[in-house]
Formats: sequence, structure tokens, C-alpha cells
Amino acid sequence: MTFFLKQSFILISLLIFSGCGPAFLQGTNTPSSQSDFKKKEKETIKLEFEKLGVVGHFSWLKGPFPSSSKESSFRIAFKDQRGNFTQLIDSYEFRIFIIMPSMGHGPADTGIFERIEPHLYVNKELYFNMEGDWQIFVDVCLKNEDSCQGNNLIDSSSYFFEMGS
Repeated sequence: MTFFLKQSFILISLLIFSGCGPAFLQGTNTPSSQSDFKKKEKETIKLEFEKLGVVGHFSWLKGPFPSSSKESSFRIAFKDQRGNFTQLIDSYEFRIFIIMPSMGHGPADTGIFERIEPHLYVNKELYFNMEGDWQIFVDVCLKNEDSCQGNNLIDSSSYFFEMGS
């Protein structure tokens, strides 16, 4: 009986520490060059697309909110190396992929990523489902392809942030 109680206690303890919520060691695996999002929320984040010579200027319009009931949204304006607004060539398109690396899943709803102007994109109706570390990948892919991998992936950049309540 004592052996069963010990095993039950260990199992319950492991379940508590590995449950889907704020990570037990949240932030401990974050590289030192990447700081907490709250320190940067008024800044525009630069996304470097080295192969294309393009810089994406990322900024939040709403949020981010760690709740599946509150809409978050962001915009990205693209500029060339000289700082002039630029657009992709016709055979390329931008796609986004959002993931919570510590949990291995994405948000409740990744929203709608749409082109507003030739150089400006907005992602709206985005709903995150919890606090923690998140990464937004912006990929440049061949247009109208099913996947954005291998030869279809032209360039990629990402933005890492930690979201609290």
C-alpha cells in the first residue's frame, strides 16, 4: 500500500508540473538576447529577411492578450535596405506560423493574415490561449503552393516574445 501511495504522489506531482499552463520554469530557456515582451511593447520589432534584402517592421495593434476570448492583432510593414517601402515579386507570398515552443501548439485561432497595401500586412482575429513564450514565423513562399517547405520556402524570419497576464 505504501508503495502505491508513493507512486501516486510522484505521478500527481509530475502532472501538476507538466500541466498546460504557465510553464514550470517559464523563461529559463529564453536566450539572453531575447527579453520579455512587456519591455518592448511600444517598439517596432525588426524582422530581417536576409536572402531578399527586406526588413519587416512588426508592431502590435491589439494585445497580445493571453485569452481565447480577446482579439490580438499586429501589422508588418516591409521596407528595403534603404528604408523605402517595398513589396514582394508577384510569384511570392507571405505566410505566418505561430507556435508556443514550450507546449508544442499554436494559438486558439491564428486569425486572418491579409495584404492591406502592397507593403503592409495585418493579422487580425488572432486569439492566443495562454500566457507563456510564443514565436511568430513570417515566411516568404512560392505563391499558390500547398506547403511552405523545402524549395517552396524562399526566406523566413521570426519574432519571439513572452506574454504575461
